[in-house]
Amino acid sequence: MNAAGVTGNVYLEFSAENASFGTFTSSNSSSVVGSYATDIQGNVDIVVNSGTFNHQIMGGIFANANTTIGGNTHVYINGGSVTGNVMGGGLTGSISGGANVTVTGGVISGSVYGAGQGGSILAGSSVCLTGGLVKGDVYAGGKAGSIQGDTSVTITGNTATLYNGSSWGSISGGGSGGTVKGNSTVRIQNLSSGTTAYGFDKYAGNISGGTNVSGDRSLVLDHVTVDSLQASLSDFTHVSAVNQTRTSLDSLGGALTVTIEAGSSLILNGTSNLTTLILGEHASLTLQGLAADAVVVDITGTTNYTLSLTEIPASLDNIKFLNDGVLYDAAMSMDLQANSAMLFAQVPEPGSAALALAGLAPLLWRRRRKMSH
Repeated sequence: MNAAGVTGNVYLEFSAENASFGTFTSSNSSSVVGSYATDIQGNVDIVVNSGTFNHQIMGGIFANANTTIGGNTHVYINGGSVTGNVMGGGLTGSISGGANVTVTGGVISGSVYGAGQGGSILAGSSVCLTGGLVKGDVYAGGKAGSIQGDTSVTITGNTATLYNGSSWGSISGGGSGGTVKGNSTVRIQNLSSGTTAYGFDKYAGNISGGTNVSGDRSLVLDHVTVDSLQASLSDFTHVSAVNQTRTSLDSLGGALTVTIEAGSSLILNGTSNLTTLILGEHASLTLQGLAADAVVVDITGTTNYTLSLTEIPASLDNIKFLNDGVLYDAAMSMDLQANSAMLFAQVPEPGSAALALAGLAPLLWRRRRKMSH
């Protein structure tokens, strides 16, 4: 968009049976952008339903560092073909709202960035991928510039593919450059096995929280029911399994905190350095062993849970269970034949404690009667 200034919103849509109108040259000046060098007070939406674009598509600002977009930017790729990158942000300037990209179809030969290649975004950035083919990588952040607020990447379902013909793409809650001042979240959701030759391997590149993120970096597995998540995980502080997730991981990607919500289960193929484990009702974690000097297992509000180790610990002194603000020692039940151990808190069951006291009452009464004689 190049005009004297826009007081409202900007909406660009590319839709046609004949895609020839959408063919652009490969020079920077042919990029599709939200604003060339003009202030926009409202939002910018760019919708691509068809067409062939031989360069990048950006929702932000192309030129003039003093240019601002007062609202949000959002690029939607529903079809067509893009040779370059797709970015929610731009090359320069400032976006007062958030920068976002949603991909539901089409082919993107470059990478997808929630933010841009420069400038500043004041309210975070995001990418949502539900379909299409991305031959590059997916970043919640940008290639450069600064992002105030949080970033997120959400990959939904089995339809989207990250593959360039020889290797799998990577997913990052941060960017390939620049800075993210807030937190990042990578969410993989509604994923099941059996749709490709290698199951979930179409996302089996590196999944990262983002090396340029200053805050917390979370991986959320949301209703993931594949046998094994083959991706290499890195740069996470927190891993969560939610909404009936049942899968296994080769590592936690550096995360020290793990949350397994009610009904979900996770198998970790290796020894973990996690220091905080939060277990919901009927949640399950199986792992080789715990290596941290101190581990706290939070079971507040939980009556049924499973924590299983395949490497039987020599001592339980470094493991404590937290329940309603009180720390309890860990107890262990071993299955020597299976070479595994179940860990649980030494917390007296309220029902059992009450029953034991009731059983002692007649005996105490008889003793008191005998002593009265």
